Amino acid sequence: MRLGYTSTWSMPWGEVQAGQVRAGIHKEIAEAVAQRLGQPLVFVLLPQRRPGEPDRPPAFDLGCGMDPSWFAEPQQFHWSEPLFDTSDQLLGHASQPEPATLAALRKGTRVGTVRSYHYPTLQVRLGKGELRREDALDQASVLAKLVRQRSDVAVASPQSIAWFMRQQPQAAQAVAPWRLKVQESAYHCAVPRSSPVDAQRVLEAVQALKRDGEIARILARYAP
Repeated sequence: MRLGYTSTWSMPWGEVQAGQVRAGIHKEIAEAVAQRLGQPLVFVLLPQRRPGEPDRPPAFDLGCGMDPSWFAEPQQFHWSEPLFDTSDQLLGHASQPEPATLAALRKGTRVGTVRSYHYPTLQVRLGKGELRREDALDQASVLAKLVRQRSDVAVASPQSIAWFMRQQPQAAQAVAPWRLKVQESAYHCAVPRSSPVDAQRVLEAVQALKRDGEIARILARYAP
């Protein structure tokens, strides 16, 4: 069974070294699914999708950490139920005032973002140039740029923020305590409809992991 991964993975989601997936939540969940199915797991590097580029035909059998809202054609996948919340949050450098809403972000604000990621709730203002994208390769790099004040605010998942702060506790002094939800998303696993694997069996295995508490145990290993 082929698990798709990208170069934008960073901990706690995935650690990629020399083209090999070494650790992370995505890896552990996929390995647990494969073990339940009695199938070997192969990691397949996926090309990065550029902003505005249409969805490519999936070249994998299992994707984890995905959300239907990210795709123009989510119907090309069989989706698991939501497994846990991953809604992106906006956080700011300690020098930045707390905005009451996303719409209150000042014109010219530098927003730390992941290259090729799409942010629907910010896209109009980013497209008009009212907000400036400060792209980085992954969420860990986005947060590192915020600490160095190379951006004013940044967008990242709560799991990535918690992991970053755990690994770099001194960073807390450089980051303001406020958070704003950017957009709703949840952690799903998905099987492409074009894949030869039995999607029902795969998704039943995913749900069994949640029901048996295995996903909660995996998350606990990466929690602060």
